[in-house]
Amino acid sequence: MIKLGIYGVTIYPNNGIMFQNNGGVITFRGGCCIGNDSYISIGINGSLDFGANFNATAGLKIVAYHKIIFEDDVLVGWENMFVDNDGHQITATDKDMKLPKPYGIVHIGKGCWFAYGSYVMKNTKLPDYCIVAAKSMLNKNYDIPKYSLLAGMPATAKKTGVYLDKRYDFVKYPSLDNV
Repeated sequence: MIKLGIYGVTIYPNNGIMFQNNGGVITFRGGCCIGNDSYISIGINGSLDFGANFNATAGLKIVAYHKIIFEDDVLVGWENMFVDNDGHQITATDKDMKLPKPYGIVHIGKGCWFAYGSYVMKNTKLPDYCIVAAKSMLNKNYDIPKYSLLAGMPATAKKTGVYLDKRYDFVKYPSLDNV
């Protein structure tokens, strides 16, 4: 049911997976497959929740020191990073200055697909069936319709009414004779 560090992408080292749990909780609500050269770190109070049919190909990085939730049927491409904290606490010189919390929940909706190399930061909430384009950065609650395409740094909605239908997830390339 759970496969971690699967070697399946030849352009990534066959490193398996590095898994560090400092006392937090990880939940698998169904099948989960995480590819090779991936790294997961869970903090002492961290919570990481994988919905059913979670699939990440290679180079996944997760830092869950607060709370990260993936709903069912999430697909993550190469080299994506999900982080629910800043990693450091800043201090204000003015004692009355209000500073943002250095952590926040990451909640990824059902059926979302992350293309290559995106960053998903604290306080990200993504609706169901969204596509995140390559090299995008998410960092807020995306109050957008389901079936949206997001792109950019920071990401914004570029198109609605689109999704990845895994039943037809293939590209038909022309033969070199037709190029």
